Amino acid sequence: MLVLDRAQDSSLALVRKNTAETRRLARGPIVAARLLAHDVVVVATETRLVALVGTQPPRELVKLDGGAEGVVRLGATGFAALSAHGELVRGGRRDRRAGPHPRHAGHQLGARRRSRGPRRAG
Repeated sequence: MLVLDRAQDSSLALVRKNTAETRRLARGPIVAARLLAHDVVVVATETRLVALVGTQPPRELVKLDGGAEGVVRLGATGFAALSAHGELVRGGRRDRRAGPHPRHAGHQLGARRRSRGPRRAG
């Protein structure tokens, strides 16, 4: 389960059931986050989507055109994010068959821009 604490500064933590372990994942301007399969977390910051995979360092997936409005989970390993300017980005796991387990480096997250809606006047 992901827990986003917005008390003073946004802090994201991963809490696992049946254990006392709480892992701090990120701190800063977090808009939304989604937990995907295989220990993958997609985080939407103000204008960027970032992937957190296991204990690897965070990796930027894409910079959005405008502020992130939110991110949703699509199936077990996919996601979609929408920017304030109407840009839609979809992504998911790319399987390069590097090893028998999804946590191996060959299984990476990728993102593609799908569409851009009309710009808002303002």
